[in-house]
Order: sequence, then structure tokens, then C-alpha cells
Amino acid sequence: MAHMEKFGKAAAANMIHHYERDRTATLLRENINIELTRENYDLGEMRGYDYIRDRIAEVEEEQGRAVRKDANVLCDWVITAPKELPREECREFFENCREFIADRYGEDNIVGAWVHMDESRPHMHCGIVPVVEREDGRHSLSAKDMFDRQDLRSFHTDLQEHLRDRAPDRAGAPRVLLHDRDILERAASRVEGGTAEYKRARDAVRQLRQEESRTRERLERLRSRESDLRSRLPEKRERNKIVDRFRDGLREAHERLREHAERLRELVRDRGVSGGRGDFREPCRPFPDAGYERGADRGMDIGDDRGR
Repeated sequence: MAHMEKFGKAAAANMIHHYERDRTATLLRENINIELTRENYDLGEMRGYDYIRDRIAEVEEEQGRAVRKDANVLCDWVITAPKELPREECREFFENCREFIADRYGEDNIVGAWVHMDESRPHMHCGIVPVVEREDGRHSLSAKDMFDRQDLRSFHTDLQEHLRDRAPDRAGAPRVLLHDRDILERAASRVEGGTAEYKRARDAVRQLRQEESRTRERLERLRSRESDLRSRLPEKRERNKIVDRFRDGLREAHERLREHAERLRELVRDRGVSGGRGDFREPCRPFPDAGYERGADRGMDIGDDRGR
């Protein structure tokens, strides 16, 4: 059986240590039998993590820009030996598998092939830098394009055919990596679904960032407006005090005018007004609210003292 795993830069460095068993923490894992670790071996040229960095640097130089920080830089085909395969025949089996992977993805992309005999089942980790060649001849780092849905669907069948060609007389060879087609379809669907889910999440994050940017701009405008209002507040308060004092003065003057008008009305009503040596023959009308107009009281007769 075989399955694919993908790793970013940080995880890739840790996986290289796992493959090479060069750390005590790795050897202390429960699923590793350290008494069998000495039976582990490598196949082909072992290039390690430095080769991953060099390969990425080549791509960046060719493209004139850096690869994405979250890009997958290491892809690992993990191939497990069949249960019925004798332990002494595992090496030939894994050599044929590595040959198939190198032909399929390019020898320049192979980081290494590590066979682990110290776990529950013998298996091989074949590390790949996912560098693909575009139609224009330029190269780019893209695990999505190298391991697309079609590639994942056909990998097991194609590997099975390759193993048959390498061991046509071996009865167990046809069953080495025979997988149910439904399982392969579900695996490919999960890859495609995961890509769609990633795109939806990426679009949602982009939209949230745009909304955050607009909100920050609006907040800055509000803060600027607040600062402006605060700077103008003392001036506005002083103007309000002046207006209040002016209104109070107007109100007080209006009250005094009303009082004077009322006193004048009472004086005219109760005592009358004497004009020279003559007297008013009719009582005086109340003092008008609209103000005093000269000669308004036409109803008053002033005594004529001619001839007196």
C-alpha cells in the first residue's frame, strides 16, 4: 500500500531527521524497535534537507521571486511492503518502487529514499521536491500541480504495472499494490475537496482582511474627527457662555419693559393724565401693548383755555 504526505519548510526538516534516525527522540518512539534500526538502509543518492533549500533557490532565481512561505517543499510517498513479501525480498521491491517514482517525477526532484525495517511493517519513505516544468519551460514549486487528481488516481495502477514488468515470474507480484478502485476514488475526492475547502477559506480570509482594512480606515477618520471636536470644544463652550449671557440680558430687559408698561397702564387707568391747565373729560384707555404712538389717544379732549 502507498500514501502521500506533504510538508512545509519546518516540518520537512523534522521529517528528514525522522527518516535518518539521527535523533534520540525519534529512536525513543514507541513504534520503533531500536534493536532493528541497524537493518534500515538507504536507496540511491541521499541529498537531505540542504538539497531541498538549493532546489527551491534555483526555482526562485529562475522566477525572480520567492516561493510562498506556506508552500509544501517536501512530498513523501510512503510505500509499505506487502505482508506476504518475504523480508529478504523487500530490498528489490523498494528499489523497483524508487525507480518508478524517479521516472515519474524526475530524478532531480528525489531527495532520498529511506527504508525503515524497525517498525511494524517494512516501508520506504521517498522524499520529493515538487518542482514542475511549465509550458514555457520555466520551473515552479507546486505540489498541487505535480500530484493532481489524475496522478493520484493512476499512481497505484501504474506502479503495479511497473512491478509486474520487473518481476513477471513472481506469483505475488500482481497483488503487491492492488487497491480497490473505490478507495482510490475517495482518496482523490478528498484531495480535490481539500483544495476547494482551502480556496473557500482563503477567500473568506481575504474578505475579512478587506473588511478589517475598511474598518480601520473608518476608525481613523472617527478618531481624527473626535480630536478636532475636542480641540474646538473650549471655543464652543465660550461662545455658548456669551450667548447665554446675552439671552439672560434680553430676558431681563424684556421683563423690565413689561413692568414699565404695566405701571403706565395703571397710572393712566386710575389717575388720568392732566394736559396743561385743562383736564381729561374721559378716562384714559389702557396703555397699548404695541408701543406708544404720538396722538394715539384721539378720544381724549384737552380743555381749551382760550379767552380765559
